[in-house]
Amino acid sequence: MQNKTSWFVMTFLFLLVSIYTVASGANWMLIDRHVKRDLYIDMSSVKIISKSKVRYWTIITDPNKSPSSGGYKDYIEIDCQKKRTRSVKSETEDQEVNNGIVTVYSNKPITWDAIEPDSCEEQIYEKLCGKKK
Repeated sequence: MQNKTSWFVMTFLFLLVSIYTVASGANWMLIDRHVKRDLYIDMSSVKIISKSKVRYWTIITDPNKSPSSGGYKDYIEIDCQKKRTRSVKSETEDQEVNNGIVTVYSNKPITWDAIEPDSCEEQIYEKLCGKKK
């Protein structure tokens, strides 16, 4: 009986540490806040993939929830030279559906879109590409 209890406690602690490590791996920075949604960028996900292209994760959440509670995640590629973005892949995660996590994935790259002036994308562009208006 003691072996089963020890095994259970060790397994529980391992899972708890694993969940904390995964959840704390992201470095979400608030980019834009609206009445119906918040937009965050994960600064720890920023990757330079070429001289002019950078990729990063964003998440859109309900305004009163943290990014770790789930939402619409998008892996974005930004072309610093041509000032445009596209979604490389996305996932929707909701931790409140049936007391579990439901994730829907899409891995089809979307066509490039120009970055509009005074937009959230332009804020990210300026931060990651080092360009100013």
